[in-house]
Amino acid sequence: MAQKHIDHLEMYIDENRLIKRQKILELLDISSSTLRRWIKSGKFPPPIENQDAHLKWQFKDVHEWLTNR
Repeated sequence: MAQKHIDHLEMYIDENRLIKRQKILELLDISSSTLRRWIKSGKFPPPIENQDAHLKWQFKDVHEWLTNR
């Protein structure tokens, strides 16, 4: 069981990996409108610029926000 836990966490080790909007919504258990409000008010970090027009965040930004919350 410990090995499965480690394997699951490995995907979070790369702090530059990108997290999609849907995963943010699931992790924080919030709606899209709440996320938009938080971004607009500066309560949550803005998504990074990307070329595929999907909202994404760097793991390190989300982790820092969660840590300082």
